[in-house]
Amino acid sequence: MTTSDSGAENAAVLQRLKDRGVDLTLSRQVEFVVLLPDQASAEGFRGVMEDADLPCEVRAPDEGFEEWDAIVTVEMAPTVVAITAMEDMLAQAAGPFDGQNDGWGFLDKPGAPA
Repeated sequence: MTTSDSGAENAAVLQRLKDRGVDLTLSRQVEFVVLLPDQASAEGFRGVMEDADLPCEVRAPDEGFEEWDAIVTVEMAPTVVAITAMEDMLAQAAGPFDGQNDGWGFLDKPGAPA
């Protein structure tokens, strides 16, 4: 997916959230998910994120899946520019580990998915 494709998709998602009444001007913890092929790749990616001072949690695959999840949490106001820039950075960082972005999300209110 190109940056322009990702930006357009992010814009559409954010517009749907805004239409539902989500206040997108508030800074919040946004979680970005990166899929990696194995534990060694996931741990290597986590090391790169930690070196960049970005919290990263690694999760083993759920039953029936092969990819490992790396969840990077960033405090930000969710804008198209901020989210797309973070996705681009994560894609570059994940490339050497054969990883790929798998989306992002945040809680609108504690305990309530946006």
